[in-house]
Amino acid sequence: MKTLKTLSLLIALVCCSYWSNAQFLCGISQVYFYETTNPNQTFTFHDTTQLQPNWQIVSWHWDFGDGTTSTLQSPQHHYSNNGVYTVCEVVSAYSNGVACSDTFCKVITVSCTSITGNFTYAAGALGLVSFTSAFTSTYTPITYTWNFGDGSSGTGAGPTHTYNIPGVYTVCVTATDANGCSKTVCNQIGITSGICGSLSAAFNATTNGNVVRN
Repeated sequence: MKTLKTLSLLIALVCCSYWSNAQFLCGISQVYFYETTNPNQTFTFHDTTQLQPNWQIVSWHWDFGDGTTSTLQSPQHHYSNNGVYTVCEVVSAYSNGVACSDTFCKVITVSCTSITGNFTYAAGALGLVSFTSAFTSTYTPITYTWNFGDGSSGTGAGPTHTYNIPGVYTVCVTATDANGCSKTVCNQIGITSGICGSLSAAFNATTNGNVVRN
């Protein structure tokens, strides 16, 4: 029993010593990065990892927090949606038969602000509506995708659309600039006449010799 306890203690000491030596031998002094961004929230992540002498980095692995990754040293990444993301960088280094890795994570906030605007409309006869977009961005050209609220869609900066039935429709346009930043605006429009115009009906009927009019 005493021999078994001694053996267990020896194994624990050996493992502890190996782990301590591995940590001590790791030549990664610090993993760190900083980020820069343009108005469309395309980020550039700048690796500034510091190593001890005679060590070299063998790989970088980035997790941008939105399900995408990169193995570049200082990658660029565009976020499709606004939000808060945790970005992590894992650096692996090697020297004289010893390899190790270290990780640094940072929380970033993505808010796309470079594209702004709205749209107007003018209703004509027989349900015809002309739409005019008024969006601006640092990065042109801007593309437009429309939802006219009646199951139809369109593209372009100034489309027209004909409504078959009078009513109130919610029209949405998504404007996307050249760097992938987008903004969606929705407005309700009122249509007083459809493609057939304003219809009215009347009839005459005869019953028992009497004329009934409606």
